[in-house]
Amino acid sequence: MKKESWKILGLVLIGIIFISLVANFVAAQVLNSTFDPVRNMFAKWGADGDISQNVAKYLFIILVTLLIWSIIDMIGLVKSNPIKWIMSAIIGFLAVGYLTPNEIWVTLSSYSALGMTLLFMLPFVILLFFTIRITAEGGAQGYFFGLLMWIAYLLFLAYRLIMGMVFGLLDTKNPSTWISVTVWILALLVVIFYKTFTKWVGKEVVEGTVQSAERIMKMSVERDKLNADALKRTGQPTG
Repeated sequence: MKKESWKILGLVLIGIIFISLVANFVAAQVLNSTFDPVRNMFAKWGADGDISQNVAKYLFIILVTLLIWSIIDMIGLVKSNPIKWIMSAIIGFLAVGYLTPNEIWVTLSSYSALGMTLLFMLPFVILLFFTIRITAEGGAQGYFFGLLMWIAYLLFLAYRLIMGMVFGLLDTKNPSTWISVTVWILALLVVIFYKTFTKWVGKEVVEGTVQSAERIMKMSVERDKLNADALKRTGQPTG
């Protein structure tokens, strides 16, 4: 897969994540509940063993921020690490900051469109990027750990789908249900053909690296040629 294709895929994933997390909640939320004082949180934790429910929100913001950062880093549109973190933090905060802790729990435990997106789509994307990383770095331990992660994810999806069918929580008329089934099938195919899948990913990563190296070498040669021409025009030796 060419670098341009990775960029397009990354932008699409960022858009899907952002729209899915924000669309259903921004209109009716109050921002003040986001800033539960961290000092009070730790004071309460130390006093009676209980902590603020906003801890879940903080952790969720961190997870979304890290996911967005990994996508931005992979597609290579932004070179500066500080800018990457700023962009990721802004998107992560806007995606989660308007949710109350109770809504996060209800969303994750429900079979709504957003809940299915968070439990089916986001882990799939995270595992996909994880597989790309471990394939690029190599190593038998990473290979088997990645396979175990996909198997665990597949079993979790199967459990959610079975429980949804048993309790009548899945609506066949809802597109999110079919999207969830599709994600489960894709995860099943990845597990069955994991070796072939990692080989394909590795091949694409290598091809992308080679293309990037060739592009850098070409730019370097052109730059040296321009410098040599400039030296000739000034009468200086080109060495």
